[in-house]
Amino acid sequence: MFWIITATMLYFDTTEIQRTEYNLRMFQDDQSCHQFIYENKVLLTRSLFERFSIHDGNEMKSFEFWCESRPYPEV
Repeated sequence: MFWIITATMLYFDTTEIQRTEYNLRMFQDDQSCHQFIYENKVLLTRSLFERFSIHDGNEMKSFEFWCESRPYPEV
């Protein structure tokens, strides 16, 4: 199992929550994933805003970063 960073985003004028994955890094455990978010929050936030600040004409209202586990793919 490995861990990745995901982000959930909420936009004005909609109740639909959008999700994205930060696939540039994978982590061996949840602590190292959370540590990376803590140490790189500005980098992650800028990247998120550059790509997702507007969705279907609606401005982002709120967001959150998460660490989620994924199984290794079967070979």
